[in-house]
Amino acid sequence: MDQGILRIHDLNPDGVRIVVRWETLAPGRSVFVPCVNTHECKQQVKRITKDKGISVEIRIVIEKDMLGVRVWQIV
Repeated sequence: MDQGILRIHDLNPDGVRIVVRWETLAPGRSVFVPCVNTHECKQQVKRITKDKGISVEIRIVIEKDMLGVRVWQIV
């Protein structure tokens, strides 16, 4: 499967490229990342947010019958 060019701050926990616009994530806002490999997603989010200096809370959730990870930026 061709996932295109994977940039350093893109996610791909299940082998599918997911682009998150990290610069629009502000304190109190969140993003839902649908995925099956939630552990890998959490690890990728931790790496990216540490690199960007963003503090986040990460939880594994089911939303609208989809498994995934929700990431909130915290102060």
